[in-house]
Amino acid sequence: MDPRAAVRVILRNSKGEILFLKRKNSKYANEKWCLPGGKINTFQKAEDACKNEIKEETNLDISEIEFLFYNDGLPIKDQTDRHFLELYFTAKFFGGVKINEESSDFKWMKIEEISKFDIAFNHDKIIKEFLILRQ
Repeated sequence: MDPRAAVRVILRNSKGEILFLKRKNSKYANEKWCLPGGKINTFQKAEDACKNEIKEETNLDISEIEFLFYNDGLPIKDQTDRHFLELYFTAKFFGGVKINEESSDFKWMKIEEISKFDIAFNHDKIIKEFLILRQ
C-alpha cells in the first residue's frame, strides 16, 4: 500500500500546554493520545486539511498556519500498519474545545507530563523536535 499524506497540528495554549486527543473506537492506536489532525483528501491543500481536521475534531478555528516539518510515519507495531507522510504545522486558535466521536477525551498537556501518557505515533518525539525548533 502506498503512503498516505496526513496533517498534524501542534496547538499551544497561553500556558504553553499542547493539545492532545485520546483516540476512541479506532483500529489504530485506540485509547492512546495523539495530536489532532488527519488525512489530506484528494484535491485538498494541506492548510485546508489542517483547518478542516481541527474544526472537525476539536471545534476550534485556526489561523496563521505555519508549516514546521515533515515526518515519515512508518508502521508501528500495535499502533498502525500504514505508512503516512505526516506534515506538521502550528497555528493560532480560537474557540473552546469540543471533541467529536473520534475521541474520548482531550487534554492540554504540560511538556513535562507528556511522558506520563500513552502517546501514539511517536508524537512525544515529534513534540521534542518541535521544542528544539522553537528554542
